[in-house]
Amino acid sequence: MEQAQALSYQVSEDLLQCYDDGDLRRTAFFKNSLHAAIPDKYKTWADYNDNDEIGADFLIRLPEVILNKAEALAMLNRDGDAKTELQKLRSKRFALAPAITETGGALIDFIRDERRRELCFEGHRWFDLRRYAVNSIHPLPDNFTIRHRNNAYEANSQTWYEDGYYKLNAYTRDRAAWIIPIPNYAIEFNRGELQNEIRPNRELQRD
Repeated sequence: MEQAQALSYQVSEDLLQCYDDGDLRRTAFFKNSLHAAIPDKYKTWADYNDNDEIGADFLIRLPEVILNKAEALAMLNRDGDAKTELQKLRSKRFALAPAITETGGALIDFIRDERRRELCFEGHRWFDLRRYAVNSIHPLPDNFTIRHRNNAYEANSQTWYEDGYYKLNAYTRDRAAWIIPIPNYAIEFNRGELQNEIRPNRELQRD
């Protein structure tokens, strides 16, 4: 069991591997700590009296507008127009942006990956995945899963370590877990006419 100090929120290796060589976001969006890369996009409050620091979370930025348009164009089978929009963004993210060769469904997946690369840690990811899950043209595949690792703490050595994970299956197999629960006050106000779908108990898994 490998142990490592975890003093801050870390960037997953899965996300880091999404960036191609030469993608300037890899160094602009993250910084290296002692044990892992950590996000560098949000307000850190290094000085609590510093009013000049702002975060990028929960904002609507021009890149999101461009990516929204590119995805819509790709859904309409207008691949050329979608690539033109994408290059407006990618030309600012590479010293020399690679050509986009994907078409059809592969282009839609590429745009979604581009959203992940560009908008990470800005509060969009879950809502994007939820939208993809029920998309009528290009939904997430039935074998799509999300793994959420479970960390444990070893007091003697004062270290955190990964101790298994929880898994969320695709929408078609795990529908109730993809739905935000109706709050109790709404259920009570509607005298029980509204009910939440039953979520299965999720057990800790270890490979």
